[in-house]
Amino acid sequence: MTYAINLYFDGKSERAIQHIWDELAKDETSTYMVEIDSRPHITLTIYHDIDINDFEKRFTQFTNTTHSIEIKCNYIGVFPKNKGTVFLAPTMTDNLMKMHRDFHHLFEDYGNQEWDYYKSNCWFPHCTISNETSDEVVPEIIRRVLNIFQPMKIRIESIGIVKLYPIKYLKEQKLID
Repeated sequence: MTYAINLYFDGKSERAIQHIWDELAKDETSTYMVEIDSRPHITLTIYHDIDINDFEKRFTQFTNTTHSIEIKCNYIGVFPKNKGTVFLAPTMTDNLMKMHRDFHHLFEDYGNQEWDYYKSNCWFPHCTISNETSDEVVPEIIRRVLNIFQPMKIRIESIGIVKLYPIKYLKEQKLID
């Protein structure tokens, strides 16, 4: 089984990103994020098989000692040839990097089960706008997002464990204010 650890946002930011997804889905330019029943998020990491019971205990320990943080999403990016992903990206801050580093330190024994793109020295935080997008459609999505998106402050307020494909939300905990 595959599990994602996702950072979730304040309600206003979540609604703003959901609005972008809905606008892209209206004319079927990009429906993927709506179809899979996702929530706006930044993935902290993804693991192949984990001992979920042990993991959840330490997960609670992490959330009980981790503060919510504010980030700024200032730009739109693309992962070409990697599932055609268009995304919003935050400016990397010490607080965001510390959150990622602290999480990985606590769960370092799961490192061999982690997807390469989310490891400590490889992480590129992003909030997916469109996925599974053909190369031909990417420019249209970027054009459309440019007309909707405004740089925004986002408060990361909670963290969750999600079983992937199909998505099943297993646990979500608030971070310390």
